[in-house]
Amino acid sequence: MSSRSWLLLLSLAFIWGASFYFIEIGLIYLDPSWLVSVRLLFGALPLALWLLFQEKTLPIKLRFWTSVMVMGVLNNFLPFNFIAFGQLYVTGGMASIVNANTAFMGVIVSGLFLSGEPATWNRVVGVMIGVTGVAIAIGITPMLPAADANDLLLGSLAIIVATIAYAFAGVWGKIKLAEYSPTQSAVGMLICSSAISVLCSFFISGPPSLTIINTHLT
Repeated sequence: MSSRSWLLLLSLAFIWGASFYFIEIGLIYLDPSWLVSVRLLFGALPLALWLLFQEKTLPIKLRFWTSVMVMGVLNNFLPFNFIAFGQLYVTGGMASIVNANTAFMGVIVSGLFLSGEPATWNRVVGVMIGVTGVAIAIGITPMLPAADANDLLLGSLAIIVATIAYAFAGVWGKIKLAEYSPTQSAVGMLICSSAISVLCSFFISGPPSLTIINTHLT
């Protein structure tokens, strides 16, 4: 890869890795569903402004909005909620380790659904090595009390489900969103996932708590 590609990849890894720390902090003040809603809304707003700044518009075709809605569920709503729920039981560091399964799940799902990315022996062996490494990282604390071990397992399984959703999102994006620009796809996806998340948060948790605001005001 070029130096620019390595720089972009490392920057993405830093931003993605840091998200687990901020989720852990955010869960102190918000329940998982509203934390996800805030995360999505603050992601959708600047991207929508960037699209406006570039004087571009979103397609009005039903096919586009259906595709980005499914993408928003698979790539944002489901994995963000499962990760936030999982981090109620595991630390941000452990969550980031388990989330490494995203790449492995991506290889498996792509091999099943994309003819251009077959599950070659190199990829299969790589997945096996990677999953083994994650399993070792999760299982390095055998002396934990039963309750803590159960929490660790529950949180880890929730995050593994998130990685599966990410893998299917990758396949869906390649099949359904290849004809649109990355900015259009990202903005449409975040608008849809934000709307779904906020509606679900009101239904599941009611209005968001104003405890933080009241604390600062007093």
